[in-house]
Amino acid sequence: MFASDFPEPVILPGQRERAVQPTLMSMGYTRQGPRGAQRFTWSSDTKALESSWLYMDRSMAWTLAPVSRIDSTIYLTTLQDGQMTMVGIDWETSQQNATIALPPTFRVNTMGQFIYPLPDSSLMISSCFGPARIRKP
Repeated sequence: MFASDFPEPVILPGQRERAVQPTLMSMGYTRQGPRGAQRFTWSSDTKALESSWLYMDRSMAWTLAPVSRIDSTIYLTTLQDGQMTMVGIDWETSQQNATIALPPTFRVNTMGQFIYPLPDSSLMISSCFGPARIRKP
């Protein structure tokens, strides 16, 4: 299991419910984005989830991040100081094995969508403005 933090939602004037979409688009720009992603493993002995590792190096842009079957890496979209960067974290060891700087635009914000690892080691991100294919350096 994998989890990450989520910032306080934006409440738009005149709305009684919390607006999720503006929160997903603006976190990291209008206020500090969430920090931290954590992997949990089920323990048959204790019958509980136990922490395997914790990533706290950068603020996150919230993303659904499947683990690549090719290289056992999870790709996280991070946003810090206005720069979106995808980082690859080894699923087993938690070591960072990729750093991919994305263009300096909000258009690559994943806005809670998926990063798809592809068979040729490239990544497909489904950003809020359409898909983008990213090749690992």
